[in-house]
Amino acid sequence: MLIKFGDVFNYGEKDYVFLAKTEDIIYVAEILDTESTKRIKEFTEKEIRKNKDNWQKRPLFC
Repeated sequence: MLIKFGDVFNYGEKDYVFLAKTEDIIYVAEILDTESTKRIKEFTEKEIRKNKDNWQKRPLFC
């Protein structure tokens, strides 16, 4: 089966989107539900407000 960027698949009762593949690693991203997305967004906004002077210098992990 050929899988390409953007393909969505289910694994272990979670949905993922395929991003890329190297010889050793397959990169995917979990598709979050609405509540999880809301919690991450609220946390990020809180951290930005807390560190408003230097937030652009800080790493962002997705």
